Amino acid sequence: MTKERASRRREILSAVVDSPVQARIYISTGRPVEARRRCLAHMLHDLATLGARVHRIAFESAGEPEDNRDRATIVSSRHLYPSLHETSYEHFRPHEEPLLSIADVIAWAYGAGGMWRQQVEGVVEKVVALDENGP
Repeated sequence: MTKERASRRREILSAVVDSPVQARIYISTGRPVEARRRCLAHMLHDLATLGARVHRIAFESAGEPEDNRDRATIVSSRHLYPSLHETSYEHFRPHEEPLLSIADVIAWAYGAGGMWRQQVEGVVEKVVALDENGP
């Protein structure tokens, strides 16, 4: 999105907003490695307690060391939440899983603020702010 013209951004955001998508944004402070772990753990908690059956989770790969840390967090969450036992997960590079672009578009618009954030507010059902003392 950062390299797109404003008119193209509006077009992309409009397509996302017009689709049957709901997003939850997780924000955390502190070191990126720990912030990612906190956000992932909280997201898995939310998925396990929402009551909906989750079949598959696609993650954007952050490189092998970080993907391995993600896997450790997922394994820990599976022990805590039996509803996640049958949920499969995979890490993908952005070009390998096109649906990852939807999350990127929403996150970009939310982070950009202003009119961009306003455009995606209808699909962002919740923003979860975690700090260094969070889960």
